[in-house]
Amino acid sequence: MTQNPTPYDNGTRLEPKTWVQDGTAGSDDPRPATLDDYGRVDFDNDEGATELTVWAIPTEDGIVLRVDSMSDTPITIETEADRLTRETQVASLHDKLEALAAEAHDYVTWDDEGDPSAFSPGHYELASFDPEGEQFYVELTYTGTNPYEDEAAVPTGATWHTRSLECDGHGSRRQLYSPNTSVPISEAETVVAAAREWVTAVANKHTQYVHTQTPPQYIDVRVTGPGLS
Repeated sequence: MTQNPTPYDNGTRLEPKTWVQDGTAGSDDPRPATLDDYGRVDFDNDEGATELTVWAIPTEDGIVLRVDSMSDTPITIETEADRLTRETQVASLHDKLEALAAEAHDYVTWDDEGDPSAFSPGHYELASFDPEGEQFYVELTYTGTNPYEDEAAVPTGATWHTRSLECDGHGSRRQLYSPNTSVPISEAETVVAAAREWVTAVANKHTQYVHTQTPPQYIDVRVTGPGLS
């Protein structure tokens, strides 16, 4: 019976291998374990090569986590507290953008169900009602993980850009995109400030557009004749 590949087999998780087994250290060349061998764990990739060795030491000031890297691959240490903090920051970003759209509901719409992997420009979108159809997109970004494979993944940053339509003078319109601006999720207020500035500009354009429209002209036509009054 064929066994399905595990995350160790396809390389999405490193496989832990403790140094000490029944008082013996080393698999290729077993030897009696020393005191310093205990607690050390190798993490091997899908080719069987060790990427790093990790061990934890309790101290009076807390736990010291030591890491020996066997490659030049960057290492990011993420705690549960880190993830919870970022989750709060992402939720705050979402709520503030939604509230901003609600305040300007006469000018913009709000969509928080975007999926950049499915050809959507962002996870969040503010779109204007004006003829230019301007849009403000926010994409949540991740570091060192794929949110579609890692259920515990939490965004580490956000990127935003705008889109507008410009008339080329020949009856056609072309799309214009602003450069992407990226910030760590801890600076999400920067995204909110940029969105607020964009919404204000859209509201001003909408107001100007409405006020410059030519009012409808009404012609008073009166017909006279026999039997008409």
